[in-house]
Amino acid sequence: MPQYLETIRVTKEYKTAEKIARSLENVFDITIPNEEIGYITMHLMGAKLRDRQDYMLEEASFEVGIKAQELIRFVSHELNVDLTDDYPLFQDLVVHLKPAIYRIQHNMGIANPLLSKIVQDYPELFSTLEKGVEVVFPDLTVPREEIGYLVLHFASALLRERKGLHALVICSSGLGTAKILATRLKKEIPDIVHIQHTSVFELKEADMEQYDLIVSTVPLHNFTGHYFVVSPILQEREITTIKKFLENQKVKAPKEPDHPLMEGAVKVAEKLKSVQKVSETIVNILNGFVLQKLDGDSVEEALSEACHRLYQRGVISDKEQVLTQLLNREKIGGLGIPETPFALYHTRSPAIILPSFTIYTLTKWQTVTGMHEKQMKVNKILLLLAPESAAQEMLSVLSHISSLIIKDEESIALFASEDDEKIYSFLSHHLEKFFLRVY
Repeated sequence: MPQYLETIRVTKEYKTAEKIARSLENVFDITIPNEEIGYITMHLMGAKLRDRQDYMLEEASFEVGIKAQELIRFVSHELNVDLTDDYPLFQDLVVHLKPAIYRIQHNMGIANPLLSKIVQDYPELFSTLEKGVEVVFPDLTVPREEIGYLVLHFASALLRERKGLHALVICSSGLGTAKILATRLKKEIPDIVHIQHTSVFELKEADMEQYDLIVSTVPLHNFTGHYFVVSPILQEREITTIKKFLENQKVKAPKEPDHPLMEGAVKVAEKLKSVQKVSETIVNILNGFVLQKLDGDSVEEALSEACHRLYQRGVISDKEQVLTQLLNREKIGGLGIPETPFALYHTRSPAIILPSFTIYTLTKWQTVTGMHEKQMKVNKILLLLAPESAAQEMLSVLSHISSLIIKDEESIALFASEDDEKIYSFLSHHLEKFFLRVY
């Protein structure tokens, strides 16, 4: 443990674990040793995180993103359904897989009380994912419990595009059981096409008039609307009751919120601000995109020149600071993308003024550490930058770009090429799709 403890001391989870330990010490008047803080850190690292965009951009999640895209491509091929453009699926898989892989590697184990029901309800999808994880994760023994959770993510994606009813699913935290219940609802009631998850704590912020069906895994105190309390696996009698209810209801079209005028105006203003942030980010990315050649006898020299050019264009205010942060990021973990000629350097910094995505072709191939922690040759530097204070809307655009790079073999070949016009058109097309899908 001592050697491993030194490794995890630099993580964000360790700092959080220290705060938890200090709080426990104050409450119980005890002393918690560093080894115990290490164990708390391990469990935090094996837990799901909520802040998706920041998680995907700042943590070492890109290798997991590659695996997620490989798994999506495998399932798409096996089922003859194209899921490669389903960004919510990709995002969900990255957020799920990184802690799942950590749990598997450290033999932490996981329970899935719904496994038998999942296998019964989705036999073909479960079998496909069993084969898929063997191909994508050849060095891991993925337990059936984890495969069951992956099935739920893919089942949600396969049902996402249908038209029909809108439902709200409520659970105590808004996470685990809500996803399970949502998947079960969609399978049993195919007319449900949009399901919003929320927690009991966020319930008062939801507009109940937008939903044809409201179900909860816990009783809702002080809630006067019509809703069903159900189990996460949705019993047969509960399904029958809900279907009878829906037979007597008309599908509600989205309508204006029945709120006071000022409250409605505030919501509209917030949405417009969000739209503006996303559109401004996309415009800045497209306007600033370049594909250029870089000389240099090392990656550091090439990055230094790239930062100098970005400084001249007004994208960054301090080229030395940004260069230092990029090099420090490399010390945390490898940045080479396995089985590609790419190294993806990315950072957030107060010295970055505008979001930026640029590509640089190296005149001399360089050796870097890959995300698989092996040495590899690269001749392309992909540079993804964001201001330190970047809003979630900006981070969502940047994390989407990172997923596009490894979307499929065609996209990898495109980014490896010297055709800047085609790359620009590809980015424009997919960022427009992303904007229209979100808004």
